[in-house]
Amino acid sequence: AVVNAYDDPNILNDLNVYSGTFGLPTMKACPVATATAVAPCFQKMDQRGGTRYPATNSGWALEISLDVEAAHAMCQNCSILLVEANSNSYADLMTAVDRAISSGATVVSNSYGSGEFSGETSYDSHFNKTGVAITFSSGDNGYGASYPASSPYVTAVGGTTLTLDANKAYVGETA
Repeated sequence: AVVNAYDDPNILNDLNVYSGTFGLPTMKACPVATATAVAPCFQKMDQRGGTRYPATNSGWALEISLDVEAAHAMCQNCSILLVEANSNSYADLMTAVDRAISSGATVVSNSYGSGEFSGETSYDSHFNKTGVAITFSSGDNGYGASYPASSPYVTAVGGTTLTLDANKAYVGETA
C-alpha cells in the first residue's frame, strides 16, 4: 500500500503512461479488494475504505504519482493499494495507515514527515504491527531526524545525490 494525503484523480492513467514509457506492465483497476486479487491490479480508496476521495492537491498528487510509480517499478507483479487521507494532518494520515493495514497490506509506504515533536510517540502504535513492513521517507532536507522516520517501528528510507565531474568521476555526495 501507498499512503498519502489528498487525491490524485488521474493516478491510474498516469501510472499506465509511466509504465508504457518504461516498458513495464500496465495495471488494471482491481475488480475485488487488492488483498484478494488473483492478478496484480491497482485499487484506490479514501481513508474510510470508500470512494469519497479528498480534495485534489497538485503537490500531493505529484508525490502520489512518484510513490505509486516507484512501487510499481520495484514490484511489477504486486497489486498496489493507494489510500488517500483527507488531509496532511497526522490524525488523517494515521487513519489512512490503519486503513491500509486493515485492508490487508503487508507493506505500507509513506512519503511524508515533519520535524520531531513532543508527543510524537503517541502515534507509534499505528506502526507497531507484526508482519507488516512500514517505511517512511527520511525527508528532503539532508541530514537530520524527521518523524515518523525516527520511530523505532518503521524503516526510514532516504536518498543520496551523487555529484560527478565532466568525466563522470565521483566528486561528492549529499544525503
